[in-house]
Formats: sequence, structure tokens, C-alpha cells
Amino acid sequence: MSVFPPPVFPEPVKVPNCAAGEPYPLRIRFIKKVALLSCAACAGLAALTWLWTLEPFRSVLLRPSLHSFYLYSVVALGLLIVSRKASVWVQLICFLICFPTWSAVAATACMSASGSNTASAAAALYAAWVIGMAAYTALCGKDYSHVGSCVLVSLWLIAAAVSIHFAFSLSAAQAVLLTAGFLGVNLYWHYDLAMILQRRAINEAPAAVFDLFRDVLNCVSYPVRVYRYQKERPRVQLRW
Repeated sequence: MSVFPPPVFPEPVKVPNCAAGEPYPLRIRFIKKVALLSCAACAGLAALTWLWTLEPFRSVLLRPSLHSFYLYSVVALGLLIVSRKASVWVQLICFLICFPTWSAVAATACMSASGSNTASAAAALYAAWVIGMAAYTALCGKDYSHVGSCVLVSLWLIAAAVSIHFAFSLSAAQAVLLTAGFLGVNLYWHYDLAMILQRRAINEAPAAVFDLFRDVLNCVSYPVRVYRYQKERPRVQLRW
């Protein structure tokens, strides 16, 4: 019997013995482990982004000859993607290669657009996001909720953005753009974490953290998959 209304989005890939099929306590423990490990990784990225805005790193970064950091960041992401099925140690090396390039790109983009003040504000909001995620994960006990975490962290981000707006003397447009950007990142992070539960086993927490970063490309490819899914899925025949 056909489902009506038919599903609009592609069904998530679910591998055998994935974390989503484990008992509730084990599943929550896996989510918390992945969340806290990814918070530590995000804190490192925020710290590196802030470091790039300080002298002498800022002067070095803004040299035209080093704008190839943009290319390096894409190459680093490519290495992380192709290492998906490699050992966890190979994935870790590829992951660490991404840190200096990604943080350099973030700092360069902010400084080129509006000066080092905006880059510092972005790093501060990134740190605030990490604090919000870590606090919810540590304090929620056994009642973790993807939706609850996403909503509460979003509210915390908005409150932090107001303080950062005044502390760094940002314009209203800069503050709104930064806030909107991080709200989008927050939504992506929680959505992808829910999807990763169906693709990783309970003992693959480090690989799940790497997935959260390599899946950034899904933001580009997912609308294409939705379109193709709509074209290829069987049509529902209704009888009147």
C-alpha cells in the first residue's frame, strides 16, 4: 500500500548495527560522546581563528601570496572525504590537516570583508556556540533531545550575539549576518548528528565527529538529491 502523502525528502541511509538501533542508554551515551568531542574540536577551531587575527599572524595571513589557503582548505576537505573508510588514525591525521587551513580561511574572509574586529567577533560567537552545546550536553542527563538542544542553543546564541555586538562595536548588519550564519550552523550540526546515528556504530564516536565536518558538502549536494529523489520516486496513484 502506498504512503500518502508520499515522502518529500530522500530516506536516510541506515546501516546495520548502527547507533540508532541500540538501547536508549547506549544511544544517549554515544550522542553525548560525539557532541562533547565535536565541541572540543570546534573550540580548537575558534581558538585558531582568533589566533590568526593577532600579530604577527595577521600580517602573514593577509599577504597575497598566501591566499592559496582557500585552495588548501578545499584540498584538506577532500582528503577528509576520501578517508571516510580508512582507519580512524588516518582520518584523524586528515582531520587535523584541516584545522589550520579552515581557521585561516575564516579569519581571512572576515578580515578582508570588515577588518579583524569582525573576525574576533566571529571567533567569540563560535566559542559561545561551543559553550552552549557543551552545557546542554553535560546538563541534560538522560533526556537529550535534538530539537530541545537546537532551540536552547539557538536562544543562547542570540543572547550572546547581542553582547558581542556591543563588545566588538559591530554594525547592526554585521551582527545580524553573524547571528544568522551561526544559527544555520547550529541547525546543520543537530540535523547531521541525528543522521549520523543511522550511519555509525556505537563504537565509532571519533569517526562520527569527523563525519560532522566532512558532511559540510551535503549542504551543497542535498538539494540536488532532493530534486533527483522527486524525479525518480514512484508516483502515487489515487483511486476516486
